Amino acid sequence: MSEPQIFRVSITQVENRFDPHFYQPSTVMLLKRLNDSPHPKKKLSDVITHRSAGDWGQDENFPDPDQEYRRCLVMRSTEFDDGPNLKLDGSRRKYRKILVSKLQRMKIEKDDILIEKSGGSPDQPVGRVTCITDTVLAHGEIAYSNFIEKIKPSTRHIDAAYLFHYLGMLHSIGITNRLQSQTNGIRNLMMNDYLKIPVSLPPLIDQRKISALMSKAYAQKTELESKAKALLACVDDVIYRHLGLAPPISKEDTLNERIFKMRLSEVGGRFDPFANHPKLKHWFQSVQQGRYAFAPLYKIAQFKKEVVTSIPENMRYLGLENVNGIDGSLVETTEKIDVNSALVFKPGDILFPKLRPNLNKTRLSQTNGVCSTEFHVLQTTDMLAQYLVAYLRSTSVVSVLTQLVTGNTLPRLQTEDILRLPIITPPIEVQQKIVSEISSIHTEAQALRQQAKTCLEDAKQLVEKMILG
Repeated sequence: MSEPQIFRVSITQVENRFDPHFYQPSTVMLLKRLNDSPHPKKKLSDVITHRSAGDWGQDENFPDPDQEYRRCLVMRSTEFDDGPNLKLDGSRRKYRKILVSKLQRMKIEKDDILIEKSGGSPDQPVGRVTCITDTVLAHGEIAYSNFIEKIKPSTRHIDAAYLFHYLGMLHSIGITNRLQSQTNGIRNLMMNDYLKIPVSLPPLIDQRKISALMSKAYAQKTELESKAKALLACVDDVIYRHLGLAPPISKEDTLNERIFKMRLSEVGGRFDPFANHPKLKHWFQSVQQGRYAFAPLYKIAQFKKEVVTSIPENMRYLGLENVNGIDGSLVETTEKIDVNSALVFKPGDILFPKLRPNLNKTRLSQTNGVCSTEFHVLQTTDMLAQYLVAYLRSTSVVSVLTQLVTGNTLPRLQTEDILRLPIITPPIEVQQKIVSEISSIHTEAQALRQQAKTCLEDAKQLVEKMILG
Protein backbone atom coordinates (compact mmCIF):
# COMPACT_ATOMS: atom_id res chain seq x y z
CA MET A 1 0.00 0.00 0.00
CA SER A 2 1.37 3.42 -0.88
CA GLU A 3 2.03 6.11 1.71
CA PRO A 4 -1.18 8.05 2.53
CA GLN A 5 -1.10 11.61 1.22
CA ILE A 6 -3.72 12.92 3.67
CA PHE A 7 -3.52 12.25 7.41
CA ARG A 8 -4.20 13.97 10.73
CA VAL A 9 -1.73 14.96 13.42
CA SER A 10 -2.68 16.17 16.89
CA ILE A 11 -1.29 19.63 17.72
CA THR A 12 0.34 18.06 20.78
CA GLN A 13 2.48 15.90 18.46
CA VAL A 14 3.80 18.86 16.46
CA GLU A 15 7.43 19.55 17.31
CA ASN A 16 9.65 22.27 15.82
CA ARG A 17 8.82 21.45 12.18
CA PHE A 18 5.65 22.05 10.21
CA ASP A 19 6.25 20.12 6.99
CA PRO A 20 3.86 17.14 6.54
CA HIS A 21 6.61 14.74 5.49
CA PHE A 22 8.05 14.87 9.00
CA TYR A 23 4.78 13.46 10.37
CA GLN A 24 4.09 10.66 7.89
CA PRO A 25 2.44 7.85 9.91
CA SER A 26 4.89 5.21 8.67
CA THR A 27 8.00 7.12 9.78
CA VAL A 28 6.42 8.10 13.10
CA MET A 29 5.73 4.40 13.74
CA LEU A 30 9.32 3.50 12.81
CA LEU A 31 10.73 6.07 15.22
CA LYS A 32 8.45 4.78 18.00
CA ARG A 33 9.68 1.26 17.33
CA LEU A 34 13.24 2.54 17.57
CA ASN A 35 12.59 4.23 20.91
CA ASP A 36 10.80 1.13 22.25
CA SER A 37 13.68 -1.26 21.50
CA PRO A 38 14.67 -3.37 24.55
CA HIS A 39 18.32 -2.20 24.77
CA PRO A 40 19.85 0.88 26.43
CA LYS A 41 20.08 3.87 24.12
CA LYS A 42 22.24 6.91 23.57
CA LYS A 43 21.97 9.73 21.08
CA LEU A 44 24.19 9.30 18.04
CA SER A 45 26.15 12.41 19.06
CA ASP A 46 27.05 10.66 22.35
CA VAL A 47 28.66 7.62 20.68
CA ILE A 48 31.00 9.50 18.36
CA THR A 49 34.17 11.41 19.21
CA HIS A 50 34.50 13.58 16.13
CA ARG A 51 32.60 14.75 13.07
CA SER A 52 33.79 16.71 10.06
CA ALA A 53 32.15 18.09 6.94
CA GLY A 54 33.79 17.39 3.59
CA ASP A 55 35.23 19.77 1.01
CA TRP A 56 35.11 19.74 -2.80
CA GLY A 57 38.37 21.65 -3.14
CA GLN A 58 39.82 22.78 -6.47
CA ASP A 59 40.31 21.18 -9.87
CA GLU A 60 43.36 18.90 -9.89
CA ASN A 61 45.03 21.25 -12.40
CA PHE A 62 44.52 24.27 -10.14
CA PRO A 63 47.83 26.24 -9.90
CA ASP A 64 49.37 25.95 -6.42
CA PRO A 65 52.75 27.74 -6.34
CA ASP A 66 52.80 27.88 -2.51
CA GLN A 67 51.98 24.17 -2.19
CA GLU A 68 49.05 24.86 0.12
CA TYR A 69 46.99 22.12 -1.55
CA ARG A 70 47.36 18.38 -1.91
CA ARG A 71 45.99 16.21 -4.70
CA CYS A 72 43.53 13.68 -3.23
CA LEU A 73 41.13 10.98 -4.29
CA VAL A 74 37.77 12.51 -3.33
CA MET A 75 34.92 10.30 -2.14
CA ARG A 76 31.46 11.21 -3.46
CA SER A 77 28.02 9.72 -2.91
CA THR A 78 28.30 8.12 -6.37
CA GLU A 79 30.96 5.83 -4.86
CA PHE A 80 28.63 4.60 -2.11
CA ASP A 81 27.83 0.92 -2.48
CA ASP A 82 25.30 -1.34 -0.78
CA GLY A 83 27.89 -2.49 1.70
CA PRO A 84 30.92 -1.40 3.72
CA ASN A 85 33.20 -0.78 0.76
CA LEU A 86 33.24 2.12 -1.66
CA LYS A 87 33.25 1.55 -5.42
CA LEU A 88 36.59 2.95 -6.47
CA ASP A 89 37.15 1.54 -9.95
CA GLY A 90 39.05 3.62 -12.49
CA SER A 91 36.01 4.99 -14.30
CA ARG A 92 34.61 6.53 -11.12
CA ARG A 93 37.67 8.04 -9.48
CA LYS A 94 37.75 11.80 -9.03
CA TYR A 95 40.86 13.66 -7.96
CA ARG A 96 40.80 17.20 -6.57
CA LYS A 97 43.16 19.54 -4.76
CA ILE A 98 42.28 20.10 -1.10
CA LEU A 99 43.86 22.64 1.27
CA VAL A 100 46.33 20.92 3.59
CA SER A 101 44.79 22.73 6.57
CA LYS A 102 41.38 21.23 5.71
CA LEU A 103 42.86 17.79 5.13
CA GLN A 104 44.16 17.72 8.68
CA ARG A 105 40.63 18.28 9.96
CA MET A 106 39.09 15.85 7.47
CA LYS A 107 41.63 13.05 7.94
CA ILE A 108 39.98 9.63 7.71
CA GLU A 109 41.07 6.43 9.39
CA LYS A 110 39.95 2.84 9.46
CA ASP A 111 36.41 2.36 10.87
CA ASP A 112 35.43 6.00 10.29
CA ILE A 113 31.91 6.28 8.83
CA LEU A 114 30.99 8.52 5.90
CA ILE A 115 27.39 9.76 5.72
CA GLU A 116 25.72 10.99 2.54
CA LYS A 117 24.14 14.23 3.77
CA SER A 118 23.16 15.77 0.40
CA GLY A 119 22.11 14.34 -2.94
CA GLY A 120 19.71 11.42 -3.09
CA SER A 121 17.11 10.95 -5.81
CA PRO A 122 13.30 10.61 -6.10
CA ASP A 123 13.73 6.88 -5.35
CA GLN A 124 16.49 7.13 -2.78
CA PRO A 125 16.59 9.29 0.36
CA VAL A 126 19.89 10.62 1.62
CA GLY A 127 21.53 9.08 4.66
CA ARG A 128 23.41 6.19 3.04
CA VAL A 129 26.57 5.26 4.92
CA THR A 130 29.84 3.55 4.19
CA CYS A 131 32.65 2.36 6.44
CA ILE A 132 36.33 3.06 5.80
CA THR A 133 38.35 -0.14 5.40
CA ASP A 134 42.02 -0.94 4.80
CA THR A 135 41.12 -1.51 1.13
CA VAL A 136 39.91 2.08 0.82
CA LEU A 137 42.90 3.51 2.67
CA ALA A 138 45.25 1.67 0.30
CA HIS A 139 44.30 4.20 -2.39
CA GLY A 140 46.53 6.83 -0.76
CA GLU A 141 45.58 10.38 0.17
CA ILE A 142 41.79 10.46 0.49
CA ALA A 143 39.27 13.23 1.08
CA TYR A 144 35.48 13.48 0.75
CA SER A 145 33.15 15.97 -0.89
CA ASN A 146 31.04 18.67 0.73
CA PHE A 147 27.99 16.40 0.22
CA ILE A 148 29.43 13.97 2.78
CA GLU A 149 30.07 14.11 6.52
CA LYS A 150 32.50 11.95 8.47
CA ILE A 151 31.90 10.65 11.99
CA LYS A 152 34.32 8.72 14.19
CA PRO A 153 32.72 6.11 16.49
CA SER A 154 33.74 6.10 20.14
CA THR A 155 35.26 2.68 20.82
CA ARG A 156 34.43 3.15 24.53
CA HIS A 157 30.70 3.05 23.82
CA ILE A 158 30.15 1.15 20.60
CA ASP A 159 31.62 -1.27 18.08
CA ALA A 160 32.39 0.74 14.92
CA ALA A 161 31.15 -1.95 12.52
CA TYR A 162 27.94 -2.29 14.54
CA LEU A 163 27.30 1.47 14.30
CA PHE A 164 27.83 1.32 10.54
CA HIS A 165 25.28 -1.50 10.17
CA TYR A 166 22.91 0.23 12.60
CA LEU A 167 22.92 3.48 10.59
CA GLY A 168 22.51 1.45 7.41
CA MET A 169 19.45 -0.18 8.97
CA LEU A 170 17.98 3.25 9.79
CA HIS A 171 18.30 4.23 6.15
CA SER A 172 16.84 0.98 4.81
CA ILE A 173 13.76 1.09 7.09
CA GLY A 174 13.06 4.74 6.22
CA ILE A 175 14.11 6.75 9.28
CA THR A 176 16.34 9.13 7.28
CA ASN A 177 13.39 9.82 4.99
CA ARG A 178 11.91 11.77 7.92
CA LEU A 179 15.10 13.72 8.55
CA GLN A 180 15.64 15.32 5.18
CA SER A 181 14.69 18.56 3.47
CA GLN A 182 14.70 19.35 -0.22
CA THR A 183 16.06 22.45 -1.97
CA ASN A 184 16.57 22.97 -5.70
CA GLY A 185 15.98 19.27 -6.38
CA ILE A 186 18.68 18.17 -3.88
CA ARG A 187 17.80 16.30 -0.71
CA ASN A 188 19.62 17.35 2.45
CA LEU A 189 19.96 15.37 5.65
CA MET A 190 19.32 17.58 8.67
CA MET A 191 22.45 16.68 10.61
CA ASN A 192 21.36 18.25 13.91
CA ASP A 193 18.25 16.04 13.96
CA TYR A 194 20.21 13.05 12.66
CA LEU A 195 22.70 13.30 15.52
CA LYS A 196 19.80 13.11 18.00
CA ILE A 197 18.70 9.69 16.68
CA PRO A 198 18.62 7.10 19.48
CA VAL A 199 21.24 4.38 19.02
CA SER A 200 20.26 1.03 20.51
CA LEU A 201 23.19 -0.45 22.47
CA PRO A 202 23.06 -4.20 23.11
CA PRO A 203 26.10 -5.63 24.96
CA LEU A 204 29.36 -5.30 23.01
CA ILE A 205 29.55 -9.06 22.49
CA ASP A 206 26.13 -8.94 20.77
CA GLN A 207 27.15 -5.89 18.76
CA ARG A 208 30.12 -7.86 17.40
CA LYS A 209 27.87 -10.85 16.63
CA ILE A 210 25.63 -8.53 14.58
CA SER A 211 28.66 -7.09 12.77
CA ALA A 212 29.99 -10.57 12.00
CA LEU A 213 26.57 -11.69 10.74
CA MET A 214 26.31 -8.72 8.38
CA SER A 215 29.93 -9.06 7.19
CA LYS A 216 29.30 -12.69 6.33
CA ALA A 217 26.10 -11.77 4.44
CA TYR A 218 27.89 -9.06 2.44
CA ALA A 219 30.70 -11.51 1.61
CA GLN A 220 28.17 -14.09 0.39
CA LYS A 221 26.39 -11.43 -1.65
CA THR A 222 29.66 -10.32 -3.27
CA GLU A 223 30.63 -13.90 -4.08
CA LEU A 224 27.27 -14.71 -5.68
CA GLU A 225 27.24 -11.49 -7.68
CA SER A 226 30.77 -12.21 -8.91
CA LYS A 227 29.64 -15.63 -10.11
CA ALA A 228 26.71 -14.01 -11.93
CA LYS A 229 29.00 -11.45 -13.54
CA ALA A 230 31.42 -14.17 -14.66
CA LEU A 231 28.52 -16.09 -16.20
CA LEU A 232 27.27 -13.06 -18.14
CA ALA A 233 30.80 -12.53 -19.46
CA CYS A 234 30.36 -15.87 -21.29
CA VAL A 235 27.58 -14.43 -23.47
CA ASP A 236 30.14 -12.93 -25.87
CA ASP A 237 31.87 -16.31 -26.17
CA VAL A 238 28.61 -17.91 -27.29
CA ILE A 239 28.16 -15.32 -30.04
CA TYR A 240 31.77 -15.43 -31.26
CA ARG A 241 31.86 -19.25 -31.26
CA HIS A 242 28.68 -19.72 -33.28
CA LEU A 243 29.45 -16.91 -35.72
CA GLY A 244 33.09 -17.88 -36.18
CA LEU A 245 34.38 -14.48 -35.04
CA ALA A 246 37.63 -13.86 -33.21
CA PRO A 247 37.11 -12.10 -29.87
CA PRO A 248 38.27 -8.48 -29.79
CA ILE A 249 41.88 -7.89 -28.78
CA SER A 250 42.04 -5.90 -25.55
CA LYS A 251 44.83 -3.34 -25.57
CA GLU A 252 45.86 -0.77 -23.01
CA ASP A 253 44.56 2.71 -23.81
CA THR A 254 47.97 4.35 -24.28
CA LEU A 255 49.00 7.29 -26.45
CA ASN A 256 50.78 4.94 -28.86
CA GLU A 257 47.56 2.99 -29.35
CA ARG A 258 45.70 6.18 -30.23
CA ILE A 259 48.17 7.28 -32.91
CA PHE A 260 47.93 5.67 -36.34
CA LYS A 261 48.51 6.46 -40.01
CA MET A 262 46.10 6.07 -42.93
CA ARG A 263 46.21 6.84 -46.59
CA LEU A 264 43.69 9.41 -47.72
CA SER A 265 42.34 6.86 -50.19
CA GLU A 266 41.50 4.56 -47.23
CA VAL A 267 39.38 7.14 -45.44
CA GLY A 268 35.73 6.32 -45.88
CA GLY A 269 32.49 7.77 -44.60
CA ARG A 270 33.45 10.23 -41.87
CA PHE A 271 36.63 12.32 -41.88
CA ASP A 272 37.60 11.90 -38.22
CA PRO A 273 40.15 9.65 -36.48
CA PHE A 274 37.66 7.80 -34.27
CA ALA A 275 35.51 6.55 -37.14
CA ASN A 276 38.63 5.43 -39.05
CA HIS A 277 40.51 3.78 -36.19
CA PRO A 278 42.28 0.52 -37.16
CA LYS A 279 40.28 -1.51 -34.66
CA LEU A 280 37.09 -0.59 -36.53
CA LYS A 281 38.69 -1.59 -39.80
CA HIS A 282 39.80 -4.88 -38.23
CA TRP A 283 36.27 -5.60 -36.99
CA PHE A 284 34.64 -4.80 -40.34
CA GLN A 285 37.15 -7.10 -42.06
CA SER A 286 36.43 -9.93 -39.61
CA VAL A 287 32.69 -9.58 -40.35
CA GLN A 288 33.30 -9.61 -44.11
CA GLN A 289 35.56 -12.67 -43.86
CA GLY A 290 33.33 -14.49 -41.39
CA ARG A 291 31.42 -17.73 -41.67
CA TYR A 292 28.09 -16.14 -42.61
CA ALA A 293 26.77 -13.34 -44.78
CA PHE A 294 25.97 -9.90 -43.39
CA ALA A 295 23.68 -6.99 -44.21
CA PRO A 296 23.30 -3.39 -43.00
CA LEU A 297 20.91 -2.88 -40.11
CA TYR A 298 18.36 -0.97 -42.21
CA LYS A 299 17.81 -4.14 -44.29
CA ILE A 300 17.39 -6.29 -41.17
CA ALA A 301 15.02 -4.17 -39.13
CA GLN A 302 12.32 -1.56 -39.61
CA PHE A 303 12.81 1.71 -37.70
CA LYS A 304 9.42 2.45 -36.13
CA LYS A 305 8.52 6.10 -35.56
CA GLU A 306 5.07 6.20 -33.98
CA VAL A 307 5.21 9.29 -31.75
CA VAL A 308 2.85 10.26 -28.91
CA THR A 309 2.79 13.46 -26.85
CA SER A 310 1.50 11.86 -23.65
CA ILE A 311 1.76 8.51 -21.91
CA PRO A 312 -1.27 6.38 -22.87
CA GLU A 313 -3.34 4.87 -20.09
CA ASN A 314 -2.11 1.48 -18.86
CA MET A 315 1.28 1.97 -20.53
CA ARG A 316 4.57 2.69 -18.81
CA TYR A 317 7.36 4.97 -19.97
CA LEU A 318 10.93 3.72 -20.31
CA GLY A 319 13.97 6.00 -20.31
CA LEU A 320 17.63 5.08 -20.61
CA GLU A 321 17.76 4.91 -16.81
CA ASN A 322 15.24 2.04 -16.89
CA VAL A 323 17.57 -0.35 -18.73
CA ASN A 324 20.33 -2.27 -16.94
CA GLY A 325 23.48 -2.07 -19.03
CA ILE A 326 24.75 -5.39 -17.67
CA ASP A 327 22.07 -7.59 -19.24
CA GLY A 328 19.34 -5.32 -20.66
CA SER A 329 16.93 -6.12 -17.84
CA LEU A 330 14.39 -3.64 -16.49
CA VAL A 331 15.37 -1.15 -13.77
CA GLU A 332 12.49 0.21 -11.72
CA THR A 333 12.46 3.96 -11.03
CA THR A 334 9.81 6.53 -10.11
CA GLU A 335 7.04 6.33 -12.69
CA LYS A 336 7.07 9.21 -15.16
CA ILE A 337 3.74 11.01 -15.55
CA ASP A 338 4.17 13.54 -18.37
CA VAL A 339 6.24 13.65 -21.56
CA ASN A 340 6.50 16.04 -24.49
CA SER A 341 7.10 13.23 -26.96
CA ALA A 342 7.76 9.49 -26.82
CA LEU A 343 7.98 6.52 -29.17
CA VAL A 344 5.48 3.65 -29.02
CA PHE A 345 6.82 0.11 -28.77
CA LYS A 346 5.23 -3.35 -28.63
CA PRO A 347 6.30 -6.79 -27.37
CA GLY A 348 9.23 -8.06 -29.45
CA ASP A 349 10.40 -4.58 -30.45
CA ILE A 350 14.02 -3.64 -29.76
CA LEU A 351 14.90 -0.44 -27.93
CA PHE A 352 18.27 0.69 -29.29
CA PRO A 353 19.92 3.78 -27.71
CA LYS A 354 21.16 6.77 -29.69
CA LEU A 355 22.97 8.18 -26.67
CA ARG A 356 26.12 6.84 -24.98
CA PRO A 357 26.28 3.36 -26.59
CA ASN A 358 29.08 2.39 -24.16
CA LEU A 359 26.38 2.07 -21.47
CA ASN A 360 24.88 -0.83 -23.47
CA LYS A 361 21.21 0.04 -22.97
CA THR A 362 19.77 -2.10 -25.79
CA ARG A 363 16.68 -4.00 -24.60
CA LEU A 364 14.11 -6.42 -26.00
CA SER A 365 10.62 -5.24 -25.09
CA GLN A 366 8.30 -7.67 -23.31
CA THR A 367 5.23 -5.40 -23.15
CA ASN A 368 3.46 -2.49 -24.78
CA GLY A 369 4.77 0.91 -23.76
CA VAL A 370 6.36 4.19 -24.77
CA CYS A 371 10.01 5.17 -24.51
CA SER A 372 12.32 8.13 -24.65
CA THR A 373 13.12 9.54 -28.09
CA GLU A 374 16.76 8.80 -27.18
CA PHE A 375 15.93 5.25 -28.32
CA HIS A 376 15.36 3.89 -31.81
CA VAL A 377 12.50 1.38 -31.87
CA LEU A 378 13.39 -1.53 -34.16
CA GLN A 379 11.21 -4.33 -35.48
CA THR A 380 12.95 -7.27 -37.12
CA THR A 381 11.68 -8.88 -40.31
CA ASP A 382 13.47 -12.16 -41.12
CA MET A 383 15.63 -12.40 -38.02
CA LEU A 384 15.00 -13.43 -34.40
CA ALA A 385 14.71 -10.29 -32.31
CA GLN A 386 16.45 -12.08 -29.40
CA TYR A 387 19.44 -12.81 -31.64
CA LEU A 388 19.68 -9.24 -32.91
CA VAL A 389 19.57 -7.91 -29.34
CA ALA A 390 22.38 -10.29 -28.29
CA TYR A 391 24.42 -9.26 -31.33
CA LEU A 392 23.93 -5.53 -30.69
CA ARG A 393 24.85 -5.99 -27.01
CA SER A 394 28.07 -7.91 -27.75
CA THR A 395 31.32 -6.31 -26.65
CA SER A 396 32.64 -6.04 -30.22
CA VAL A 397 29.58 -4.18 -31.51
CA VAL A 398 29.38 -1.89 -28.46
CA SER A 399 33.07 -1.07 -28.91
CA VAL A 400 32.48 -0.17 -32.57
CA LEU A 401 29.45 1.96 -31.75
CA THR A 402 31.39 3.76 -29.02
CA GLN A 403 34.02 4.74 -31.60
CA LEU A 404 31.33 6.17 -33.86
CA VAL A 405 29.76 8.63 -31.40
CA THR A 406 29.93 12.37 -31.95
CA GLY A 407 29.74 15.15 -29.35
CA ASN A 408 31.41 15.46 -25.95
CA THR A 409 28.68 16.48 -23.49
CA LEU A 410 26.05 14.09 -24.86
CA PRO A 411 27.92 11.60 -27.06
CA ARG A 412 25.42 10.15 -29.50
CA LEU A 413 25.26 8.00 -32.61
CA GLN A 414 24.41 9.46 -35.99
CA THR A 415 21.46 7.72 -37.64
CA GLU A 416 23.48 7.14 -40.82
CA ASP A 417 26.12 5.14 -38.90
CA ILE A 418 23.41 3.05 -37.22
CA LEU A 419 21.67 2.31 -40.51
CA ARG A 420 24.93 1.06 -42.06
CA LEU A 421 25.99 -1.10 -39.10
CA PRO A 422 26.79 -4.59 -40.51
CA ILE A 423 24.70 -7.37 -38.98
CA ILE A 424 25.80 -10.98 -39.39
CA THR A 425 22.88 -13.08 -40.66
CA PRO A 426 23.36 -16.77 -39.78
CA PRO A 427 20.68 -19.37 -40.59
CA ILE A 428 17.66 -19.34 -38.29
CA GLU A 429 18.75 -22.58 -36.57
CA VAL A 430 22.08 -20.96 -35.62
CA GLN A 431 20.23 -17.92 -34.31
CA GLN A 432 18.04 -20.23 -32.22
CA LYS A 433 21.08 -22.00 -30.73
CA ILE A 434 22.65 -18.67 -29.79
CA VAL A 435 19.42 -17.41 -28.24
CA SER A 436 18.87 -20.66 -26.31
CA GLU A 437 22.38 -20.73 -24.83
CA ILE A 438 22.30 -17.04 -23.89
CA SER A 439 18.85 -17.47 -22.31
CA SER A 440 20.20 -20.27 -20.11
CA ILE A 441 23.11 -18.07 -19.02
CA HIS A 442 20.77 -15.17 -18.16
CA THR A 443 18.45 -17.46 -16.20
CA GLU A 444 21.31 -18.88 -14.14
CA ALA A 445 22.83 -15.43 -13.56
CA GLN A 446 19.46 -14.03 -12.49
CA ALA A 447 19.05 -16.89 -10.00
CA LEU A 448 22.47 -16.10 -8.52
CA ARG A 449 21.65 -12.39 -8.24
CA GLN A 450 18.33 -13.18 -6.57
CA GLN A 451 20.11 -15.51 -4.15
CA ALA A 452 22.59 -12.71 -3.36
CA LYS A 453 19.76 -10.27 -2.72
CA THR A 454 17.87 -12.76 -0.55
CA CYS A 455 20.83 -13.69 1.65
CA LEU A 456 21.49 -10.02 2.44
CA GLU A 457 17.82 -9.20 3.05
CA ASP A 458 17.47 -12.20 5.37
CA ALA A 459 20.48 -11.03 7.35
CA LYS A 460 19.11 -7.48 7.57
CA GLN A 461 15.76 -8.72 8.84
CA LEU A 462 17.46 -10.89 11.45
CA VAL A 463 19.62 -7.97 12.59
CA GLU A 464 16.60 -5.66 12.71
CA LYS A 465 14.86 -8.15 14.98
CA MET A 466 17.96 -8.52 17.20
CA ILE A 467 18.22 -4.73 17.61
CA LEU A 468 14.60 -3.60 17.69
CA GLY A 469 12.90 -6.70 19.03
